[in-house]
Amino acid sequence: MQKAYTWVFIGILFIGFGGAAYYYYPGNSLQNNNGQACTEEAKMCPDGSSVSRVAPSCNFTECPTPEFHWVVSDAGTTLAGTPLTNASLKVGGREYQLGQFSGSCAEIEGEIWKFAEGEKAGLVCWFAGGGVEIGVFEEDGRLVIKRGQVDEGSAEVPGTRGPFEFVQTIGDQ
Repeated sequence: MQKAYTWVFIGILFIGFGGAAYYYYPGNSLQNNNGQACTEEAKMCPDGSSVSRVAPSCNFTECPTPEFHWVVSDAGTTLAGTPLTNASLKVGGREYQLGQFSGSCAEIEGEIWKFAEGEKAGLVCWFAGGGVEIGVFEEDGRLVIKRGQVDEGSAEVPGTRGPFEFVQTIGDQ
């Protein structure tokens, strides 16, 4: 009879140590978030990606800061000799084809051109005093591509920029 009690006692100790090891194991969610369970909802980021909530505070993780890479390539010339340039934008591993433009294209970097209000990145394609600006703007928590006209103006008339018109939402197919 004494031998049976010994085995029961050893079994209880084994279960107790196993439970303690499970509770204090570094990857255990019971210990790490004090029993707090986060909802499984996701937040859409401006670049089209999503982030989830993280215990123990259940706050959303930070959205990644998008990197914009303008891709321009020579597309030859028109019959009249106007140079042509193909332009696209890479964001988050996706490439958005923007089209073919007259002249050459340059990224807006703040020296000659300044960003328009709400603009995060921009490209100006220019030939013979006028052209097109393609910009990435943040609107309602989303990044959108817009296009507007630019003109250098003259001594009598100031240059113009815009208005910008919606082209595509970044993150949409």
